[in-house]
Amino acid sequence: MFVVLISILSACASSRLLGARFHSHLTRMLASLSVPVLNVFGEASATGHNLRLNGFYASIDGACDGMQPTCVYVAAILAYRSRWREKGIGLLFGIPAILGINFLRIISVTLCGAYWPSLFEKVHLYGWQAIVILLTITIWTVWAERYVGAIAHETA
Repeated sequence: MFVVLISILSACASSRLLGARFHSHLTRMLASLSVPVLNVFGEASATGHNLRLNGFYASIDGACDGMQPTCVYVAAILAYRSRWREKGIGLLFGIPAILGINFLRIISVTLCGAYWPSLFEKVHLYGWQAIVILLTITIWTVWAERYVGAIAHETA
């Protein structure tokens, strides 16, 4: 079930009809929301999905908007044997948490590029990707233990 769901969600997220529009709006929103935070650290601005901080330019592409880990998380929640109430709780708290983590990723990667450009690629491609994957799994595990595991223990 997980593989089927992740396939469907990924297909929707990468389609021209749904995905392209959604990614475009999400990346622009992330760029504009990043500016007030980045202004604390220097002169920041956003144009479309592009960020600028103290002369460093970053582009928030569709792969950087947090949708892929969110799709994996949603598929994991929906595929897991639990009641719809618990699934709803998992989605209600997990999706904003993952998108919030991705927002912090964008801020920190941009800061890294502006102040430590030699580390930018390593932090962007290796460090944060691993962190986002680990935290997404952690959020799912916490949900499964706290909400689904508690119910299984009560009925046993």
